Formats: sequence, C-alpha cells, structure tokens
Amino acid sequence: TDSWPAGAAQARGDWLLLLEEGDVPQAHWPQAVERHLLLAPDRPALIPLRGFAQSLRERAGVSFGPHRLRAGLVLPKSHALSGRLGAAPQRLSVGRERAAG
Repeated sequence: TDSWPAGAAQARGDWLLLLEEGDVPQAHWPQAVERHLLLAPDRPALIPLRGFAQSLRERAGVSFGPHRLRAGLVLPKSHALSGRLGAAPQRLSVGRERAAG
C-alpha cells in the first residue's frame, strides 16, 4: 500500500517485515529470515501466503509485476522508504497465513 514508506520512516531497525492486518507468519520464520540474511544480504525476501490460490496470485504479482512493496516482504529499510524493491524477492521456505476477519 501507499502507507508502507510512511510506516518505514517510523521504524527503528535496518530491515523490515511488511505485514497486513491479520497476517500470521508460520513458526520458525525468524530462523528462515536469519538464514536468508546470512546467504543473500542484499536481496529482499518474501514470506509467501499459504494456500494455492493466494500463493499463485502473489507469485504472479512478484514474478511479472513491478517490484513494488507488498505484504510478506523482508527488505532493507532503505527500499521501503523508496517505495520500490531493487530486485525480485527470494521466496523463503516458511509461509504466512491470513487470519479470517
């Protein structure tokens, strides 16, 4: 959304995890993010949505759409402030679910 850069400006850390209301990362997501940061520290990552339809829609948006900010991204604060990713994100092995509500 357009509010990602404004929220990033308020954040204190150098890396951010963008979530929408109701998003719940699966267990062990911190370990997956830590591993990604050790192996590919210059590339954003994506904690993908679980579920076939949601995952497919999200995958298409990430693969074929503009490199814009979206829920599930783990990225440097500088990218969030600019409103765009520098590169396509790498999908992580953990997912996230969206709570109904």
